[in-house]
Amino acid sequence: MIAELALDLEQSESYVITAFGIVGDNNKPFNLLSSSLNLNATNEENVTIKLMHGVTDAPAVDIYANGGLLVENLSYSEYAGYLQVPVGLYLIHI
Repeated sequence: MIAELALDLEQSESYVITAFGIVGDNNKPFNLLSSSLNLNATNEENVTIKLMHGVTDAPAVDIYANGGLLVENLSYSEYAGYLQVPVGLYLIHI
């Protein structure tokens, strides 16, 4: 076994489990992270997204969608909060 994560899962909830890091690396160790997963958008014109920075050799990043800043200064091993964005085609830049 290379990682262990204890979870208290609640009825009728949704979760995402993310594996990240490098096995055997003390600076960026392999790990598991859980987060809630909201599947409901605020209305029919929006979708809910959640972003996570899991790139071990990248600094904190800004994430742009179609040229507009979506998330600022997201650090390694962190999730951004839930974002509601309009339905559509997106070009994502990191």
